[in-house]
Parts: sequence; structure tokens; C-alpha cells
Amino acid sequence: MGGLSGAELIEMATPEHPLPGQPKPTGDTVGISAVSEDGWAISLINSVYFGFGACVLDPGTGILFQNRGTSFSLDPAAPNAFAPRKRPRHTLMPVLVLHGGELAWVPSTMGGSAQPQIHTQLLLRALEGGNPAEATHAPRWMVCEPNDAGEVRVMAEADVPEVARDAIAAAGFPIDVVPPHSEDLGHSNLIRVDGTDYAAASDPRSDGSAIVR
Repeated sequence: MGGLSGAELIEMATPEHPLPGQPKPTGDTVGISAVSEDGWAISLINSVYFGFGACVLDPGTGILFQNRGTSFSLDPAAPNAFAPRKRPRHTLMPVLVLHGGELAWVPSTMGGSAQPQIHTQLLLRALEGGNPAEATHAPRWMVCEPNDAGEVRVMAEADVPEVARDAIAAAGFPIDVVPPHSEDLGHSNLIRVDGTDYAAASDPRSDGSAIVR
């Protein structure tokens, strides 16, 4: 397909074969954690926010522009009011964790507004002694966005301990139980750094993988 721009390739796409000669892509937001042998680290999240971002397409590459600015408010009294030198509050949450001034954990996750909850659960398990695989594979739960009726529900995997689910119910939250390692609970990656010793794991809820060299 040499010589064709990204925009021209998109115009040739069909639902069955979005890009000629290529398999049908799937997926959404992507989270990546990486650490180099020199100690450089990155927690990266790539997302266009809405399904088609800002609905603005670069004609040369076919890349969609994101629309994170939609999180701003035009109400000057709002906490996230549109103003110079401000960034919109949004769900993207890359994280690096230091211990004693040294890099210790590099998590990344996707999952919309569940991202801070996923990071919290990952790191609580890790700081209690769990390795990256134990932290990413552990049962997960999250407080969901309010539905149209304003009701806030909690989604919990079936292997979340019963005592924990009972405590959530006792707090007044209706619970939706989903199968273990459900993709609805987001994806995560986690790297443990201990000097020059590294350990990494990728979430079994996703099609990612962890590589340590």
C-alpha cells in the first residue's frame, strides 16, 4: 500500500477489512509501562476519549485528534472552568511510584473513571508484599458512574471475597457481580523495580503481555 496516505487508506476501509490487507482491529484505550536498563521509566496511556475523539482527522496520517478538552466547563464558577494555563480534569492517570527517592513501581491502566480505583487496588496489594502478577491478577471491584437515574452501583468480580461484597452492600451500594478477570474492570500493567532487579506482569483481563530482558 506504499504511497497512500493514512486518510486515503481510511477511505478504502470497509467494516470487514478496515485497512486493506490487514486484520480487523479491536480495542480502545491503551496503557503501557516500561523501564529501561538505565533506569528510565514511563507510564503511558493513549486515548482519544470519545469514540471518535474530537471528530477531527489529520489528512496526512489519518490520526484522530483527542477531545479531552470536553471536560472543561464554560461556567466560570465551575471548578474546571475553561481558562488560560489550565488542563482539563479527566480520567487519564499515568503513575510512577518512588520509595526513598528511588523508582519502585511503574503501573499503568485503562478503564475510564475506574483508573484511580484500579491504581489504588494494585498498589495496596503491591505495598502489602504482593508481586506484580499477584497484584494484577487479584479480584477487582469498582464504583461505577451514576446511571441515568442517578444511582451509583458497584461492579465486583465473582471472586471478590464475600466479606468485602457484604461490606459494600452494607454501605448501601447495589452490586453487579461479573465473572472473574472481567474486561469490564479495566486493564493494568505493573513493573516492580528493586535496584537492577525487575519484575513485571500484564493483566489477565487484557491481551497484553509482560517482557523482562
